[in-house]
Order: sequence, then C-alpha cells, then structure tokens
Amino acid sequence: MTPNPSLEANPALDDWLTFGPGETVTVRSGKVDIGQRISTAVALLAADELGIDPGRVEVAPVETGRSPDEGFTSGSQSMARSGNAVRLAAATARRHLLERAAAVLEVDIAALEVDDGTIRSRATNRKTSYWTSPPGGRSASLSIRRRRSGRARPLTMSAARRWRGGWRTSSAAGLASCTT
Repeated sequence: MTPNPSLEANPALDDWLTFGPGETVTVRSGKVDIGQRISTAVALLAADELGIDPGRVEVAPVETGRSPDEGFTSGSQSMARSGNAVRLAAATARRHLLERAAAVLEVDIAALEVDDGTIRSRATNRKTSYWTSPPGGRSASLSIRRRRSGRARPLTMSAARRWRGGWRTSSAAGLASCTT
C-alpha cells in the first residue's frame, strides 16, 4: 500500500478517532471544509469501516493543535490523503477492538460479527460493543491509544459484508489475516 503522508505525520489513532460517550465516534481531519464537504465524506468512510450507523459519527471542527496536521487544503488531495488516513485509522481501530472483544468473549476473532458497533460471537451469541468497558475497568469511551502500524487493511466489498435490516453487518472472518 502506498504510504500516506497524513498518517506518516500523525500515526497515533488518537489523532484521528475517539470512541466517546453516547456510543459515538469523533473523527478528526486536518482538512478544512471549504465547500467540498470533506467532513461528510470522512464521516461516511469511518462509519463504513467501523460498521456503525453514520449518525454515530461526529466530525470535529479543525482546530490547530488538536486536529491532525495535514498541511493545507487544496489541490484535490483531501480524500486521497485525509479520507484514506481516516479509513486506515478506522480499520486499525476496528481490528484492535475485535481483538479485544475476542479475548473478552473467549472466542476466535473469525467467529465475531459487527452490527452498528455491537460485536457478537456467532459461536456463543455473547456480545460486547465498541463502547463497553473491558475487564480491568479502563473505559472504552477513551480513545484507542495505539499507533497505526500500517498493516491493518481496510475492509473491501466482499462476502465479509452483507446488508441486514437496512445497515451493513460485517463479519470478522474477512479480517482474519489483518494485524495491527
């Protein structure tokens, strides 16, 4: 995969995504909305990659010192850089959260499926969510606190995704070869 300048400059997942109260995800981009609606595009990319309803995604306004420093917004590079960075950060977060869920639910990651942030084991029917506190009490509403390693791949349109009830349900089986 081609290196992403935005991710190279801002490799921490916390720069891009925060799982917050009210079962929401805050997405940050360093690209300013100047008519192209990059905020809508990155929200949809994050929602799709995480397997959550787009209504759960909030895009934070660009703020110096808080948002990823992606340089200037021009030259039709917003989606190529920021959109791809958000997508890859969401893929890494999803992978990390599925690994955590597999450990908590004591199942293989391939037995998990995601439906609007709820992670369910097909093997046991037990479930957790992106926002549920893991054992030990560390709140999942805090940000991920991981660096993107460059190895987690975004989901692709495949058998790993299917439509159910008007929203996409994703199986972890399609991610079995990805690592963070």
